[in-house]
Amino acid sequence: MKQSLRVRIAVTLGAVVSLIFILSSVTLVAGIHYHFNMYQLESGGAAGGAADWSSHLERAVMQAIGWTLLGSILIVVPVSMWLGKKLAGPLVRMKYSAEMMARGQLGTRTEVQGEDELAALGLALNQLAEQLQEQERLRIAMTENIAHELRTPLTTLKSHLSALRDGIWQPSPERYRVCLDEIGRLIGLVSDLEDLNELESGDFGLSYTTVRVGELLERCAELLSPAYAEKGVGLQTEPVDDGLVMRADPDRMRQVLVNLLSNALKATPAGGKVVMSARPNNGHICFVVKDTGAGITKEDLPFIFERFYRGDKSRNRKTGGRGIGLAIVKALVQAHQGEVWAVSGDGPEAGSEFVVVIPQ
Repeated sequence: MKQSLRVRIAVTLGAVVSLIFILSSVTLVAGIHYHFNMYQLESGGAAGGAADWSSHLERAVMQAIGWTLLGSILIVVPVSMWLGKKLAGPLVRMKYSAEMMARGQLGTRTEVQGEDELAALGLALNQLAEQLQEQERLRIAMTENIAHELRTPLTTLKSHLSALRDGIWQPSPERYRVCLDEIGRLIGLVSDLEDLNELESGDFGLSYTTVRVGELLERCAELLSPAYAEKGVGLQTEPVDDGLVMRADPDRMRQVLVNLLSNALKATPAGGKVVMSARPNNGHICFVVKDTGAGITKEDLPFIFERFYRGDKSRNRKTGGRGIGLAIVKALVQAHQGEVWAVSGDGPEAGSEFVVVIPQ
């Protein structure tokens, strides 16, 4: 059973006070009894004067105080040392772990004992270390992915321009188109990064208005229908009540759904299907984009909304995107005070389901 640290301290101090009270009571009673006997012996059993009785009583009280003080010291000192060790020990271990983490040793963990508040603090510190470790891993992966995103189009441009300069290739519209496509990829990457930084900067604002949910879904489907038809993937929009409305930024909500539909298209092979739906749920609107494409592994699922994160390292840039779309989705949803998450199986046709919940 979980025992509160406050309860343990209270019980310990209560026990110490009780022991001191019992010790003082026993000492006082024994001292009075002793001095009463001494008084009787000195007075020969006869009733003596009040002064003699007062003197013996005073000495009894003083001795009781002295013995109580000595006993209290003998009790309080070891109890205090024990209690201090119990309290300071975990704190010292946590301080050491925090210092190691500050020096970059993020694999350091503190030993956790018991189930009180100190144990909870130790668990929280260990969880913080795990999160810092994961963030460091994501930072390294993001740097690698950014380098890859920049290197590939720049390498293509360099090779094409060098071939044109050296006369290996003759200038043609097709050669120029390839170069322009690679430049467009670079511009798109920079644009996405600017959008994401703006969303995460705190200076970003939304233009709220009344949005008809059904019209929003239809507009998003119209924008992506040509791309879906070209790849041979079906796009289905579930019927929505005409009266279903919400307060949101229509352009940004369209961006959220278009990004999710684009992501689903990249993950779904030809012959597959993507279904988009929306429904009211306890004062919120729940949007769902479900595909029949390749699933997301359990290891990758918690990190798919991180910028530049890619679970499948074998995906190329054309099929895998730039790794920023879902990060933008998360930032836009949070700007609407909403939530977004994904549910997925692990397999070539397991499919994934992205859920966006926005206050109505």
